Amino acid sequence: MTDYYEILGIERNADVDTLKRAFRAQALKYHPDRNPDNPEAEQKFKEVAQAYEVLSDPQKREQYDRFRHADVRGNGGAGAFNRVPVTSSNLVSVGYELNSLTLEIEFKNGAVYQYFDVPEFEWQGLMRAASHGTYFIAYIRNQYRYIRL
Repeated sequence: MTDYYEILGIERNADVDTLKRAFRAQALKYHPDRNPDNPEAEQKFKEVAQAYEVLSDPQKREQYDRFRHADVRGNGGAGAFNRVPVTSSNLVSVGYELNSLTLEIEFKNGAVYQYFDVPEFEWQGLMRAASHGTYFIAYIRNQYRYIRL
């Protein structure tokens, strides 16, 4: 997943007004009505909307900043998600970021959830249980804090 601050072209310490201005400019630039028959612009518009949804909510932004861009182990920055495609009836892919212990699950309906402080053995368990994904995800959801992106 791309960095939300980069998508909107703002600094990490941007205030609410700067965030709104950046969102409006990007949304206008990539809006489907201004870019008919352009799937790339439509995808970019969705990314901009998703970035704004997370960064405009103080609680989601705090979690995003803490777990997505801060290495809780002090190892010099969070790494990229290691994504694995999943052959399950309701999942598209699962990603795990070792530095921040963050598990990211993408569903076929387009929903993306991030679960925080998930030990590696839980992620490995999810991969082994990919065909039973719904049951295991219910377990993960009950055990760990999460946000929907």
